[in-house]
Amino acid sequence: MNTVSFFGAAAAAFCGIGPGFIFSPILLLIGIEPQVATATGMYVTMFTTLSATIQVIIYKKIYLRYALYIQIMTFLGTLPGIFF
Repeated sequence: MNTVSFFGAAAAAFCGIGPGFIFSPILLLIGIEPQVATATGMYVTMFTTLSATIQVIIYKKIYLRYALYIQIMTFLGTLPGIFF
């Protein structure tokens, strides 16, 4: 499974796609239930996104004020969407 994980992550990174796009079908092929495979794909995607975010912050390729502004506006836009 480690080999599949390594090559799956490498393929996702080189292709610019989410790792869930690669890992979910592989997990289904080896016989894992669809709900578990989907949840695992989402879990892996969360850590991949977190890793990319940390790298962008370390290399100072993001304006944190602008990111905070976008985060606040997204939160404010999400609230009416949840209720209406």
